[in-house]
Amino acid sequence: MFVSYAQNFEDVILWRALRHVEGGFYIDVGAQDPLTDSVSRGLYEQGWRGVHVEANAHYAEKLRQDRPDEEVIEVAVDREPGEIVFFEFADMGLSTGDPEIARRHEGEGRECREVKVKSTSLAAILDRYADRTIHWLKIDVEGMEEAVLDGWPPSGVRPWIVVIESTLPLTQEPSHDEWEPKLLALGYEFVYFDGLNRFYVSEDHPDLKDAFGVGPNIFDGFKLAGSSDFVLQDTEAAVERDVRIALEEQFAEVQTARTDLENDLASERERSAALEQQVVAQEEMALEREQRIALEQRINALMVSRSWRITAPARKAVETARWFKGGVHAWLTLKPGSRPRRTARRLATGLARRILARPRLSRQARRIIGVLPLSVEARLRSLVMGGGATTSARSKVVFSGTEASELSSRAREIHALILTGQNNRKPN
Repeated sequence: MFVSYAQNFEDVILWRALRHVEGGFYIDVGAQDPLTDSVSRGLYEQGWRGVHVEANAHYAEKLRQDRPDEEVIEVAVDREPGEIVFFEFADMGLSTGDPEIARRHEGEGRECREVKVKSTSLAAILDRYADRTIHWLKIDVEGMEEAVLDGWPPSGVRPWIVVIESTLPLTQEPSHDEWEPKLLALGYEFVYFDGLNRFYVSEDHPDLKDAFGVGPNIFDGFKLAGSSDFVLQDTEAAVERDVRIALEEQFAEVQTARTDLENDLASERERSAALEQQVVAQEEMALEREQRIALEQRINALMVSRSWRITAPARKAVETARWFKGGVHAWLTLKPGSRPRRTARRLATGLARRILARPRLSRQARRIIGVLPLSVEARLRSLVMGGGATTSARSKVVFSGTEASELSSRAREIHALILTGQNNRKPN
């Protein structure tokens, strides 16, 4: 299978027209690199050999190294032999002998180096191989096409096919109007334009014209070399796509990791808040414990201090005075609900029962009660029976039958004693 190395499939078109030729011969003016964008490399691999004309010393040496079985002519092609100023642009196929084009490239930021090189005419080159059939001639001289054709006067040397770059460097602007009439006058017919180059067939070989008319296609049975711009672009696109996919996957992973980290951070903040609350609670408990301990220590220190021991009798005396004051007041007033009152009540009740149990004492008690003032009588009744009756000067302790029956046996006895005293009391 034919492998295409050329920039714009020029080699595919040439191979389509000349594949019937075995061991063909070519002249490549402005050959540049022996591999990248090479029009001759594909045919070279098919057994063809030729001549390379290259004014750039760097590329001329590369051609010699890569094609030791081919001839390399290191000159510029001009109208006549001599020497010209050559404008070199390193590592690109833009080197030219046209100063106007060189200045334009410099204006676009490309670095240029001016050198003087030998020049020759195209006729001089063709005459060197007048004894051989030149199957194709390619001219790629970056704007010097007219000068090259001016150096090719009518002669008997006629390559079968001529391929010439026909647009201004790095543009699609046609440049063939000025030089094409010169080539047509040499006996060539235009047959094909590939967007960059114009193909011409010698009038001596009209049978080759049928090979032109359509661009490279699947029926040409070729494949692209790895150095082809199309392969590199596809490879770059594939690499770019793979890189983009990888970056998108990494970005998705980063986003997921970021979300996880944010969730973890939120959880950590919640745990931190809970711990802070626990710490605050523990600190408060510790503070309360410290305050309690400090208070106990102060109390203990106070209780073992000299002043506490010295004031102990005074404190005891104050407590005793308070107790005595309350007790005396209670005994003197028989304050209701107080202990003295309860004690006096128990004594009076017991005494009343003893008196009632003895008839003589009972009669004497009634006489004594009868002469007592009503207020004393009421006080005595309140003490014995628990209080509750009125104490006016005319009050009488008289219960109805039902009320009397509700009293306890002891209360009924005392009630009868008091009632007897009231009945026997003389009016004042």
